Amino acid sequence: MYDNYASGSNCLIRMENSEGSIHNNKIVNSSDEDVSLIESFTQEYSTRTGIQLSDSKGEIYDNSISRVCANGISLINGSDASVYRNNVTGAYNHGIAAYDSVISVSENTVSDVRVNGIYLDHSSGRIKENNIADTSGQGISLKDSKAEDCSGNIIFETDKNGVYLSGKSSAAVTGNIISQTGYNGISAGANSSLSASDNNIRNTVQNGIYLSGAKADIKQNRITASEVNGIRCVNSAHADISGNMITASQSHGISFNENADGIVNNNRVMLSSLNGISIYSRCSPEVTMNTVSSSGGYGFVLSGHASGLIMENDIIESRKNDIRIADKCSDVKICNNYTGKGSISVSKDSKSEQSGNVTYSRYVSISKISSKSYSGKNITPDVKIKFGPKTLKKGRDYTLSYSGNNSIGTASVKIKFKGGYAGAEKASFSIVPQKQIIASVKSSKKGCMTVKYKKDTKASGYQIQYSLNKSFAKGNKSITASGTTGSVNGISAGKTYYVRVRSYKKVNGKNYYGFWSDARSIKIK
Repeated sequence: MYDNYASGSNCLIRMENSEGSIHNNKIVNSSDEDVSLIESFTQEYSTRTGIQLSDSKGEIYDNSISRVCANGISLINGSDASVYRNNVTGAYNHGIAAYDSVISVSENTVSDVRVNGIYLDHSSGRIKENNIADTSGQGISLKDSKAEDCSGNIIFETDKNGVYLSGKSSAAVTGNIISQTGYNGISAGANSSLSASDNNIRNTVQNGIYLSGAKADIKQNRITASEVNGIRCVNSAHADISGNMITASQSHGISFNENADGIVNNNRVMLSSLNGISIYSRCSPEVTMNTVSSSGGYGFVLSGHASGLIMENDIIESRKNDIRIADKCSDVKICNNYTGKGSISVSKDSKSEQSGNVTYSRYVSISKISSKSYSGKNITPDVKIKFGPKTLKKGRDYTLSYSGNNSIGTASVKIKFKGGYAGAEKASFSIVPQKQIIASVKSSKKGCMTVKYKKDTKASGYQIQYSLNKSFAKGNKSITASGTTGSVNGISAGKTYYVRVRSYKKVNGKNYYGFWSDARSIKIK
């Protein structure tokens, strides 16, 4: 059936126990009384539906359906149809619905519907590349149904969830754009199974992705500006959450509650208003290799008998502690994390096992401190410290304390962070003998020269270096001497040599060499 126009109070196209196509029709404002291809058909699903298939097979495409009093398009009673390139607007119930049927839904535009944009009830199918906007219910809703491919859809301004799974539903939700939903971007209830990947979810009134008792793989999604959590798992949900980027959640980036568990791996969680990753109420996920930055509260928080493994995560610039353990938590293992503040807080009624956690080592860079000349006094060089590209300020961001800094050898500097930073780091520098001074250089016989220099009471010995190269860039040779005079033999007669001297002191088996004297030149006899 095609190229029909139906309007007024009685508008309906139905196909029962048949095979065919319905296309290029315009249907407006259907109501209780049916105009039907099959006059004997009185199934309850037919009431006020724009186009309906019952126990039929076919295609429904390029139709325009508006202001119908029930569903725009319905499949019932074991129908099997491809529904594509239709425009459904103003449906009082669902835009496109399938009951106990098989449906392929693609490239449709569904808008301004009173319940769900696309609805599957005890059905299966594919839902691809549809534009769904302004629904009073869900954008896409599955009840005890299977959508093996729900991809490439644009879902905008739904009063409830963008995609919703209930009952024993399963779906692969991939590559969709979901924004401005009244509830969650994607929601999966108890007994449902969800695979959600590569979706772009933003500006949800509740959570970006919400799992309540569901099993789910949540991978490589981008979730931005959720008004509650980026990803929330509750009621014994089990989730594998990996490779997601979660930004600017108004509560937590990732949250577990009420016996939920799973694996949280390699996610990036940024700018959460409260905590980066929160684990509550007897939850026990494994949380590994995530980057959590700029949280308004804690980087990680575990509370309420929670447990789990927190390992190899990067925690940067949390406003409070990097990790907080409280309210009777036990069996918490915290190991090999890189922490921005270096602060792990554990309440008295909780226990944790901690090992291998490192403060700032991947984010703080400490400039190398050059060797300093021995002076007999305490030597306190400044230290240049950066957090990423930001240069920290001494006194405001950190303080310095020194040890072993008044004798030749290795001195230590302890850097203690403060203000917006916490934890501590260490640096070191060498204190070496003073710069030498050459008193004289003479060549009194052929192929020889004698060098005299200043006595250094702190030195173990002296090194004399000579070369035909004025800048000592190559061809250098050295000898050592224990006294203040050194003799060099067997050098080329008639050549001009350059010579310099430095003191050294042996401390704990290591030679600390002082600064070279100014070079002197001499022509050898």
